[in-house]
Amino acid sequence: MALQQPKKPAGGGFGQFLAEKRGEFMKQCAGKPISEVTKLGGAQWKALSEAKQAPYKKKFVEAQAKYKKDLEAFIAAGGVKTKGAAALRAEKRKAKEGGKKAAGKDPNRPKKPAGGAFGCFLDANRQAFIKETKGQPITAVTKLASVRWKTMSDKAKAPFEQAYQKKKAAYEEAMKSYVPPAAAEPEEGEDKDEEEDEDDDEEGEEEEEEESEQSPPAKKAKKAEAPEAKKNEAKKNDAAKGNDAGVFADAKKAGMDRQLKTILELPKIQAKQLGAKAVWDALQDARGKTVVAKKALLGA
Repeated sequence: MALQQPKKPAGGGFGQFLAEKRGEFMKQCAGKPISEVTKLGGAQWKALSEAKQAPYKKKFVEAQAKYKKDLEAFIAAGGVKTKGAAALRAEKRKAKEGGKKAAGKDPNRPKKPAGGAFGCFLDANRQAFIKETKGQPITAVTKLASVRWKTMSDKAKAPFEQAYQKKKAAYEEAMKSYVPPAAAEPEEGEDKDEEEDEDDDEEGEEEEEEESEQSPPAKKAKKAEAPEAKKNEAKKNDAAKGNDAGVFADAKKAGMDRQLKTILELPKIQAKQLGAKAVWDALQDARGKTVVAKKALLGA
């Protein structure tokens, strides 16, 4: 019999909880998109007390220890450790985009302004905020700035909006004459933070782990429900755009609409059922950095 590489446990305590309750959740979500199973699991997990979550967290730690022991035995028996499909897919994509990312690191490339009007406000008042938060963690500076920014009137914010638009116009003008190195020039929308790309890899890997745990019938059901799931997702997105039109308008005005959309589309964010307003507030606090905002929203 061929040696079989042990599967690495994923998902923490929640992963153990979902694996145990999957059959029950699938029955409750019968006829709905398969993604509803994870959403239901996430909602019920959040409702559990720390004491009730503890056994699952302990189970995950035990699963990690068993995996380590089984992997050592697998290698000792002559097995060769291989990467999972998600990791291989990420490597392939990174290799394909290597030239584009190299171009993005060109020191002579004009720097795109980030943070919108809030970023300009923070830069102008940073020293004052540092003095006010002396002795506190450095993150206190941004938090204080965010509180002050939210209390300001549109009239008071206007000069910073104008400053941001001026920086943005200067960047766009500089890009017209910018000539990238010999490596491939980044395409429209490629000048994305590498941290965001790494986030996408993490999310993709977790989704694939989730799919790999499903039984063959469940996978077939997922494929069969895909068109309906897309329709439901489109309806949900349309509703969100309608209800949160003001939020998206503010984000676009600040030049952070792409970051807002990226975070809202993450499975973990959707599982927590966070609205555009909550994500927008976190994104402003993080000065447009999606990784920082995501960690703040998920408590990571």
